[in-house]
Formats: sequence, C-alpha cells, structure tokens
Amino acid sequence: MSRGFSLIELMIAVVIVAILATIAIPSYRNHVNGQIESLAQQSLLSISGKQEQYFADARGYGCTLGEIATAMPVEVSDHYDAISITTNRAALASPPTGCVVAASSNLPTFTLSLSPTTGGQLDGFDVLSFNPQTGQSW
Repeated sequence: MSRGFSLIELMIAVVIVAILATIAIPSYRNHVNGQIESLAQQSLLSISGKQEQYFADARGYGCTLGEIATAMPVEVSDHYDAISITTNRAALASPPTGCVVAASSNLPTFTLSLSPTTGGQLDGFDVLSFNPQTGQSW
C-alpha cells in the first residue's frame, strides 16, 4: 500500500485552488474599492457639515479644507485627487489652490467633488460630488 498523493490528485487540488483564486481575488478587490469609495462619500458628507458650521460663523462658505479647519483622511487622499471646493461667495483676488469661485447668486452654496487618481486603484470609478441643494452625485 502506497502512502501520499498521486500526481493526478495533486493536479486536481491545484486546479481547484486556482479556480477559487480566480473567483475570490476580483471579489475581494471590488469589496476593498467599495469600502474606499464609501469612506470618500462619508468624508464629503462630513466636510459638508463643517462647511455649514463655518457658514454659521463666517457668513460664507469656506474655499479650502484649511479654511474650514478639517482634513481629508489619508485613506481617501491616497486614492483620490485633491478635493475641489466650488463656492459662490464674493470673488477672491487670488483663490487658494483647489478653490473655484463660481458666479455669485442670491443663494449661498458650495459644491464638493473628488476625482479618482488617474491610473490608481479606483481608475474608472465615477467622480464623487456633493451639493447641499441638489444632494449627492454617486
């Protein structure tokens, strides 16, 4: 009586492991990417809340994260380009980097947007944006 595995048995086990890996790895990658995108969405909503607090104090929306005293989590900034904040407050002589001053209107507003880093892990994912009047776009 021989002990051990035959070559056929070993090859069958290798094929089964390969099939499972082919299914599991993309599924895991999609799960991780979904978690990163979810964290980015939560960050935009958190920054929106900070904008509202800033508005209550300064009577205008902030143009940069530094101005509203907040920061983007590292997990988000590693996979997304710098946040773009568009506001319609009075035009600034030289807007800070990342700030876009849109045409002024009667209703103060802002828009936050995040674009996935080109060539990064989330390449091909949609741009995330949030506007308090229209809601989220994701």
